[in-house]
Amino acid sequence: MVARGMSVAILAGAGALVGARPALADNGPTTENGACMQEVFTSEVGGGSLNCTANDVRISAATSVSPATCVAGTTFDLTATFQTVVTASSRYDVGFWFNTEGGASARGDGSTDQCSLSALEPPPRPIPVLDLDGDACGDLNSGTYSLTFTIEDVLCQAAPGTNLLRLPNCTSWHNKAGTVCDPNTDEFEFFPDTKSKCVCDDNFTVPVVVVPAELLVVKSVTPTQFVEPGGIATYTVQITNQSGTATVNIDSIDDDLYGDLLDPANTDVSDNTCLALDGDPIGPGGTVTCTFKALVDGDPGDVVTDIVEACVTQVGVPNPICDDATASVTITDEFVPPTLIKTALSTANCSMQVDATYQVVVQNNSTKDTLTVNTLTDNRFGNITAPHAAGVASNRS
Repeated sequence: MVARGMSVAILAGAGALVGARPALADNGPTTENGACMQEVFTSEVGGGSLNCTANDVRISAATSVSPATCVAGTTFDLTATFQTVVTASSRYDVGFWFNTEGGASARGDGSTDQCSLSALEPPPRPIPVLDLDGDACGDLNSGTYSLTFTIEDVLCQAAPGTNLLRLPNCTSWHNKAGTVCDPNTDEFEFFPDTKSKCVCDDNFTVPVVVVPAELLVVKSVTPTQFVEPGGIATYTVQITNQSGTATVNIDSIDDDLYGDLLDPANTDVSDNTCLALDGDPIGPGGTVTCTFKALVDGDPGDVVTDIVEACVTQVGVPNPICDDATASVTITDEFVPPTLIKTALSTANCSMQVDATYQVVVQNNSTKDTLTVNTLTDNRFGNITAPHAAGVASNRS
């Protein structure tokens, strides 16, 4: 069976991987993304699903990782030291398979998954890698080894229930020294001898912390002030994906006063353009904006503040990523000035300086406010709401 048209050389000449990143600390070369172990087994052995029940060579843990963090949903190059336990001697041409796409199975689905393969270079590279069969691929005896590889294009995805990188992996080996690993071979030489001669861990974790993208929500309102009892305001919601590498998708936009802004049946808002954002992606560093109108009402002196929360989803992040913002509208008093009417009701002989009677009427013209009269001042008689000395007529209002 022809292997997907792929013939990336793992070993060439002095053992350098074609296209691989040189790394003197590595214990062997690593292919770029290629076929996974199930596809290789199907091609070279003739079919059947791998069950990988042997336990001769397995990865128990990863240490000394670089980088220490990655942004969920992105790909990155990982360097790590893998603690490898070998429970039997004379295991030849050992291969370490990593499902860099984070698929459900470390073996791959048999056709389309992408995996990397890390091989071992035999001496004169420093121990612990051995050359037990005289070919170009490294071998191992029983024991525990620290093996370092650099793996390209690893999907940053957290293992279930953790914030640590999930890196499904398998190991394969040959039981017979006569299975030659040719210097010009590709990953299709690193097949398990049988469907059981391999070990896989679908939920292997690496201590690289998976960091979700950060979200920034900004909310504004126009106008910011209404005369009592209020009016229709226009709110603007701006959502920014602060990650420089990961794409997120709009999951929800909720307002604590005006409800679900992604619900077309929401009657608390009008002219709502947020509806069009439902499920939309926001690229790295991208911003989306929407507006809606809503009634703001209250009493004079009220400050009506509402909160909008936007949430997005991101590949590899189990929970939504959210942020919120507020906007406020102030309700002011509607001042309607009162009307003041002064009338002379009766007079005697003014030449004889007989008292005159005046009527003062204060009319409250507001339909909303109750007014209290504090003072009434006359240009001749002064404050007519206070007692006067003799000679000033009695007050009447």
